[in-house]
Amino acid sequence: MLLADNIMEQSTFQSVLARYGYSLREYKTTGNSAFKTQVELDKKWLNDYVQWLRTQSDAQSKSIRDFVANYQNTNPELVKMQSQMQKVKEQGPKLQDEYETTKEATKEEPLDFTAYYVKAGLILGVAGLIAVVTAF
Repeated sequence: MLLADNIMEQSTFQSVLARYGYSLREYKTTGNSAFKTQVELDKKWLNDYVQWLRTQSDAQSKSIRDFVANYQNTNPELVKMQSQMQKVKEQGPKLQDEYETTKEATKEEPLDFTAYYVKAGLILGVAGLIAVVTAF
């Protein structure tokens, strides 16, 4: 179906629906049988159009099912690969969560050697001071 045809159908549907609403209101308020006749005609058109849309939808669904069945018959390797990828798609987030949890649980903080540097500096300083004092 072309886009222009689809727009035309939508436009026609909208105009019939608007006319149906208008005619129904007028019939309810005035009781004029001409509006009742128009309501019945529009209602029939709308019902027929909805049925036509259902028929089109069913035909397209059947066409898609036939295509998928044909595809599966002619490409079994790809179907198998698709099945495997579906498993990965389902299991992937679980594995990612487990990985992140394990990574966080085993994460080690880097060692801080500052205290050792300070102690070593003090020891060397004291040893140097002792060496200077004993040398004189």
